Amino acid sequence: MHTWLAGAVCLLGLQTLVIATRYELRDADSTLYATIASDLSRRPLRSWIAPTWPEGRGAGLFTEHPAVFFWPSAALLRGGLEKAPLFVNFVCWLLTLHFLYALARSLAGEVAATLAVACCAVSPLFIQYLLRANQETALVLGCTGAFAAVADPRISNRSLRIAGFVALAFAAKGVLGALVLLALVVFALWRKDRGALRSLALSAATSAALAVGYEVLFRRISGSSFLLSYLDAQTSEVTAAVHGDGLRAFGSPPYYLAQWFWLALPSSALALAAIFRRLPSTEARTLGIATTGSYLGVLSFFARRAARYAFPACVLCHVSGGEEVARIGPLRALVVRHNVLLPYALMAWLILVAAMRTWFDPRYFRFINPL
Repeated sequence: MHTWLAGAVCLLGLQTLVIATRYELRDADSTLYATIASDLSRRPLRSWIAPTWPEGRGAGLFTEHPAVFFWPSAALLRGGLEKAPLFVNFVCWLLTLHFLYALARSLAGEVAATLAVACCAVSPLFIQYLLRANQETALVLGCTGAFAAVADPRISNRSLRIAGFVALAFAAKGVLGALVLLALVVFALWRKDRGALRSLALSAATSAALAVGYEVLFRRISGSSFLLSYLDAQTSEVTAAVHGDGLRAFGSPPYYLAQWFWLALPSSALALAAIFRRLPSTEARTLGIATTGSYLGVLSFFARRAARYAFPACVLCHVSGGEEVARIGPLRALVVRHNVLLPYALMAWLILVAAMRTWFDPRYFRFINPL
């Protein structure tokens, strides 16, 4: 109960902070998506499935991503909530930390779970994305929730939870969200979990049905095809990588590996150290290998490179990071001794990070690496 209370207080504190300081989104993607959500909030609900490019940013229908991601922000803006895109981002992050804890607890125990969340909260990726309005936080929420459900066969409505979280990832990020299925299948096969594999088959069917329904509604409202436009852009990325500059394609795996290492610190360093020391394999390390390998392998075929595409691999790596940190005796004892207070310490850290990002000039945070 105290965890949910701490989360609610933190959410209120974060939202109050960005409203009181009149914080403005600074990166190009966040400002674009916030503008689209604001435009939708003033339009009839039936047109929300077919947003348009803002003036000066593009022309015609916006088909870069499914529109589902914009709907919560648009609804909250219509209800009068200031800085609604940031509020949605905060909710996604807090729920992601919750499911990251649940996932790590299933694989490595409660102490490791607490430390996994701590590793995530101090990572460069988290600090960079706490004040953003991108789809990646919704994507990683779906991914982390799905893995948490796969990792714990005892939870109720397991198949529905897995299908729901996979659908969320798919709706938030389209093709990149569908990569969650690949990583989940690899993980379930390694665990020899037939129940999870059946649930993932249901998830694939559910996502496919949602895609068909989305296409039908989009055609009815706009008179054109979303899937044809979207898939053409996505497949052109792969085609360009296969038929384009071979040296660039060869350099993609090192690029993504280097970005993953930096953005997932300290867990990435701990994971590599465990591999080099040839420590016995654990489920937490297998999870890291499955997600990192799946994402980095597939992304290497894309012509356009962006570290944010590997967002889920960077976050899920903290499960193994928490497990490694839990081996340090004094830290383990500290977690056990102050377990009740740690959620409040975490929430205080989140507000401190947001305050630093809000009040200080952004040039001090360039070392984080823009995504």
